[in-house]
Amino acid sequence: MVDEKILTTLRNVINNSSHLLDLTPQDFEILHKNADTLQEWADEIVKSFYDKLYSNEGALKILEGIPREALEKTLKKWFLSLLNGKPEEDFWITQWFVGLVHIARGVSNDYMLSMMSHIQLKFGELCFQEFDDIKAWQIFKSFKKVTDIIGVLIVEGYIDLYKQAIEGMSGIKPALIDRMAFLESQKMWEEYKSQN
Repeated sequence: MVDEKILTTLRNVINNSSHLLDLTPQDFEILHKNADTLQEWADEIVKSFYDKLYSNEGALKILEGIPREALEKTLKKWFLSLLNGKPEEDFWITQWFVGLVHIARGVSNDYMLSMMSHIQLKFGELCFQEFDDIKAWQIFKSFKKVTDIIGVLIVEGYIDLYKQAIEGMSGIKPALIDRMAFLESQKMWEEYKSQN
């Protein structure tokens, strides 16, 4: 069972992001309709993803002790799930928890979002190799909308988890944490402005 606070945050993120990105059920239908072709790219996308990660010194430290084969299998399963996903709450909850697993492994948002972009760019490249420009753009745009919202969920999940951890360990309420962050960001902004 998912905590009600998490569900509230998740629903807000999905509603806001879906509206701002113009995500519709049609985007999922476009991915489903073309899934036979798109799933053929899974191995190439996964290989590109891990070749890039394994070329990064910081990522190597995070990946240490985890067999590449196991990581590739997990990423492939995730990628294929996107092609057959449905715009339902369970799909988004799964994506939320995928993000949390990465926090537990020490993967920071710079890696998460950079590698999400890597997947999107590789997917887009393959779209334009396979399809005419109009269809390629349509498929890429649908994939990008879905994965952008997943990226937003990952970032919000990261922030939410930290707030919950601080509250659990110290008793400081998330609203106070937000206020403290607001005040600190204002202070930093004023310092920056005074120097520039």
